[in-house]
Amino acid sequence: MFKGSAWDEDTGVTYAFKSFTRDDMNGQTGKSGKQRKQNRRKKVEKDRLHKKEVTSLSIKKERTKKGRFKSDIGKPVEKEQPAGPRIASSGSLGNKLRTNLKGSRFRYLNEQLYKASGSDGLSLFQNKPSDFEAYHEGYRHQVEQWPMNPLRKIIGEIKKLPATLIIADFGCGDAILAQSVPHKVYSIDLVSVRDDVIAADMANTPLKTGSIDVAVYCLSLMGVNLRDFLLEANRVLRKGGLLVIAEITSRFNSIDEFIRNVASCGFQLERRELSHKMFVFFRFSKHQTVAKDSAVAKSFSLKPCLYKKR
Repeated sequence: MFKGSAWDEDTGVTYAFKSFTRDDMNGQTGKSGKQRKQNRRKKVEKDRLHKKEVTSLSIKKERTKKGRFKSDIGKPVEKEQPAGPRIASSGSLGNKLRTNLKGSRFRYLNEQLYKASGSDGLSLFQNKPSDFEAYHEGYRHQVEQWPMNPLRKIIGEIKKLPATLIIADFGCGDAILAQSVPHKVYSIDLVSVRDDVIAADMANTPLKTGSIDVAVYCLSLMGVNLRDFLLEANRVLRKGGLLVIAEITSRFNSIDEFIRNVASCGFQLERRELSHKMFVFFRFSKHQTVAKDSAVAKSFSLKPCLYKKR
């Protein structure tokens, strides 16, 4: 760099000046470039640290959402402690015990009915009516587990028949059939749970001979004397009257043999339906009267349906 002065003849003014060489100019440029590089490095480092901090906070928040860790800004991350074992309340435990006891009682009563005759079953519940309610409470619970309720299908079939026909529901339970159709229905079971239910042995009912148009047995062919039940149905049905039966498929060793046994009691098969996996439905008609002391009708039974503990 050079310093100097110059005199202007026209104005009479003296000017001072500085002159920079190429080396001076390169030096100034180089100093400015270094500064910019340093600034860029600082900015890059600052951005890197900020990004790392943001990423760390995001990971902590995500872990907190998943429930693996708990954290707050400015507080150390602590691992969540595993929950202790759940202890059932006395109320829920008591309900479970009561449910198990009811289930056990139902299974016991159910087994007794399959082993007994109609008269023995009648004595069983007449001596202790609370057992009848316990049985049907357990039965209702079982029905809720089934893919279909066979009684609903029978109700649908009855509704298609003329409303003037008279129905006898053998083993009616809660008398749902009588409450669901417009027909006159005689509801019969071992214990009368309603005013309109007749308590009787299904092999010996108070119904008049030839007074019934349709006899229904929905899952009620229990016991060891099914011949006696069906001969009673034969007695109370008018000639040409219908016998409707629904039973659990697993109870049959041979469906054809069952049909022959029913036929020996004075009935002719009109239709059988095997399309349902769990149940089989039959429709017979009375074609002749068979006396109860007849040697033609042989004694028979079905396999018991024993419910497993759940």
